[in-house]
Formats: sequence, structure tokens, C-alpha cells
Amino acid sequence: MIINSNILPRPIPALKLALTGATVGPLVDSLHNQCLLEYQKAMIDIPAVAPLTPQGGASSLPDIMIQQSDHLFYLIRTSWYVPPLLGVAYLVLGAILPRIISRLLASTVGAQDDGGT
Repeated sequence: MIINSNILPRPIPALKLALTGATVGPLVDSLHNQCLLEYQKAMIDIPAVAPLTPQGGASSLPDIMIQQSDHLFYLIRTSWYVPPLLGVAYLVLGAILPRIISRLLASTVGAQDDGGT
């Protein structure tokens, strides 16, 4: 099987997939980061609300971020390199890989049909 330009998606659907991956992907990634992992480089931290101090009084956001960073709830907690990487991943997994697999399956089925007759 020869991989040619027919495997690549049209520009508009490809752009939609990449933009979806670059916008929705980091939001889902933020959920993972609050539960499972934490980025150490090129972080994007956007707090949802100013939390309360352990004594119960309201505090300014910069003081909270410096002194009690584990008490924050983040709306978005990701990294700058996540949106472009997820944009490419959505494009590959949503458009290019399905075309490759369908061509491989079609060529396999075609070869089996030709060999069985």
C-alpha cells in the first residue's frame, strides 16, 4: 500500500479537529492535572475563585498563591505546550489514522477475496 495525499483530510475538517483539540483538550487536561499530575515547565494556572484562608477569612489572591498554594482550586491548570500537542493529536487520531486503518483493512479484505477465489 502506498500512502498518498488521499490520506490527508481536507483543510476545513482538519482545522476544526486541530482547533477542537487545542481548546477542549487543555480543559480536559486541567481536570487530570488537578487529580493526577502537575506540570513543572511552562505552566498555565488560572484560579477559579479566591479561596478562603484556613482561619476562615477572605484573603487576596496573590498572598494565597504564595503562602497556601495547595488550597487553591484552579479553573485551568495546564502547560503552554499542551494546546498545540493536543491539536496535532486530535488531527492525527481523528482524521489521518482512521483513513490509514480503513485503507489497510480494505486492502486486507481485497487480498483475502482475491486469494479465496
